[in-house]
Amino acid sequence: MTGGIEESGIFTAIWWVIATLTVAAALLVVFLQDLVKAAMGLIGTFLGIAGLFVMLNAEFLAVVQILVYAGAVSILLIFGIMMIRDTQRGSQANSLRIPAFALGAVLVGIITFVVLDTQWNLLGEAMLTAAVQAGVEEAFSDSPPVLGGLLLREFVLPLEAAALLLTATLVGAIALVKGE
Repeated sequence: MTGGIEESGIFTAIWWVIATLTVAAALLVVFLQDLVKAAMGLIGTFLGIAGLFVMLNAEFLAVVQILVYAGAVSILLIFGIMMIRDTQRGSQANSLRIPAFALGAVLVGIITFVVLDTQWNLLGEAMLTAAVQAGVEEAFSDSPPVLGGLLLREFVLPLEAAALLLTATLVGAIALVKGE
């Protein structure tokens, strides 16, 4: 599929704008001392990642990203921050700052090496038969019904275990807050 919107200059420019804003919001999360502002940067990061998912034609993942992370996790995090008395002070510097920075630099180096060393477009260059190509297109075109069917048929037990774990976590958080 050549000549699509993905190959236009406007698409590339929009991708770079979203990617730059997402990285800038992530840097705000790391460097801001005010916890409320850092949480707002985290929400911006989550929304930017959802935008990148949309540009990758992964709309289902974008919706899940917005509902779960930008919605539920962010609200829970903001409630937790609001329970803290001194939100402007943030975390104090400690002796682990330099090792954490070194570990982060090593991880960025490893990820950069992997990204630059990987041949990415293997599926596009593969000589697929028409039946295989149709199967690939069908799998990627109807992903929400396929994922829902898998969760409710083959993976019911892990889904219920995750629901039970989240419920227990919520009950534990309420018990901790109510104890004060």
